[in-house]
Amino acid sequence: MEKDLLIIEKDLVEDEADEAEVFEWSGEEYPCHCSGDSTESTLEIGGFSVTADKVLVVRQSLFSDIFPRQTQTLKFKSKTYRIDKVVRNSNNAFMRLILTDRDKGI
Repeated sequence: MEKDLLIIEKDLVEDEADEAEVFEWSGEEYPCHCSGDSTESTLEIGGFSVTADKVLVVRQSLFSDIFPRQTQTLKFKSKTYRIDKVVRNSNNAFMRLILTDRDKGI
């Protein structure tokens, strides 16, 4: 499994060079890979609400001692998102930032 995680980390570095997608957090820009959208339907008063969330994958080594945390906001492609969840892999090589609309749940 360790070998697979190293391959994924290497692929992320290559994606950063090729695609150059970035997000802005805490006044800095960080290269990332947008692994797509996930759609969720939630039953609320008045019917279902559909929320499209972004999932960004970023190398953890890009950060010093401070990492993005749940409920903080970041900017991706000129839109501000709230970090709904931060998922790290087993060797802490990269993390997935699960994003939702900034105003969801407010």
